[in-house]
Amino acid sequence: MQIRFIAGLCGLLLAGFGALAAAQSYPARPVRLVVPFPPGSPSDTLGRMVAQRLTDRLGQPVVLDNRAGAAGTVGVEIASKAPPDGHTILVASTGGLAISPALNPRIAYDPLKDLAPISLIAYSPFIFAVGPSVPANTFKEFVALARARPGQLNYASTGTGSATHLAVEQLRRVTGFELTQVAYKGGGLGVIALMAGEVQAMFTGMPVLLPFVKSGKIKGLAVSSAKRSPLVPGMPTMIESGVPGYTMGLSIGMLAPARTPPVIIGRLNRDIVDIVRSADIREGFLVQGAESIGSTPAEYAAHMASELKRYRAIIKDTGIRLE
Repeated sequence: MQIRFIAGLCGLLLAGFGALAAAQSYPARPVRLVVPFPPGSPSDTLGRMVAQRLTDRLGQPVVLDNRAGAAGTVGVEIASKAPPDGHTILVASTGGLAISPALNPRIAYDPLKDLAPISLIAYSPFIFAVGPSVPANTFKEFVALARARPGQLNYASTGTGSATHLAVEQLRRVTGFELTQVAYKGGGLGVIALMAGEVQAMFTGMPVLLPFVKSGKIKGLAVSSAKRSPLVPGMPTMIESGVPGYTMGLSIGMLAPARTPPVIIGRLNRDIVDIVRSADIREGFLVQGAESIGSTPAEYAAHMASELKRYRAIIKDTGIRLE
């Protein structure tokens, strides 16, 4: 019994020394930041801001590696299978971490098992907007209009199973209106269709819609955050507009492969939280339509689990299937 105790104690000490050595030598080379979307996407833009500051803190270059494809799942899979030594990290959003896994149970990774959360860095709510000729100036007026013309009003989405599609589907369950989905290959094309009158509504992220709302080319009726956004303080929330408890948006966070040493996760968390909470980065995020967060790994893990559960429920209730 005593020999076993001593052997176990030695094992714990060796593990502790190994973790300490890993922390002291980290990073030993440039750090790869996998971005599952092309340059210019929200994840890329925010990730690039953080990477520049993280380079200074780590003393090694943080190099972006854009791996776009399959709604963000290609890049997430690549990062999840990388060596868990802290030299590959990931910036990912709701699509690859919650929506795609909820839609496709056979996806090649489990976001809750194959990734180690570092920090939730930003949240970008959606704006519900209508075209300039639509006779509605509040969300309640639009709901009344849509109920009076069931199936006759179109909305732009970025495809079946996308966040824009699921956001409207969740609204449909609550409000009872019926809209016809028209899918476009990108949010920009949807905005063009909205301004031209090809579709009457669009519900998507702030970076896509905000410039056109501020210029008056389209009408923003409600924002999907729990509280009013500092970017559009005059715009009511969906909750204020008569949809109790409704929130929807894009969460962006940073993660590492599962089994990355906790001391390295802790080091990255402290640096990243300090970066995203700094005044100039907060301002830079706001310009991109995102509110900076900064969380503990445990808080981000709980958020991921909650979002995955939420989207699974929406998909089950609506019967959405990938074609």
